Amino acid sequence: MNRNEERAIEWDCEQLLRRYYNFVHGREFSKAVALFTPDADWHALGVDLKGREAILEGLRSGFAAGTVRHTVTGTVVTVIDAENAESVYCNSVYNAPDIRIEDRETPIAMEETRR
Repeated sequence: MNRNEERAIEWDCEQLLRRYYNFVHGREFSKAVALFTPDADWHALGVDLKGREAILEGLRSGFAAGTVRHTVTGTVVTVIDAENAESVYCNSVYNAPDIRIEDRETPIAMEETRR
């Protein structure tokens, strides 16, 4: 595999992460979960979920009521081969579980979020 092929895979992986978070922010959880493989393992914030259905239920129960936003930085994708890659990144989560941004005329103040 040449460097241009690796760059294309890295770009695709970064775009996948962006799509996922945009779907979650828009409460389009089914679309977010469709980005995972059927047998995906989710390990985050002390939660371990197996498979799309479990991940979908986790997103619905955790983020459906209010507003959540993620700030993702420092993404590094390591290409293993044409079908596999790994990524690491930093993720800050801002969650206002009792506030729907669509129902407000002003931004949500930082003090109103749970981090």
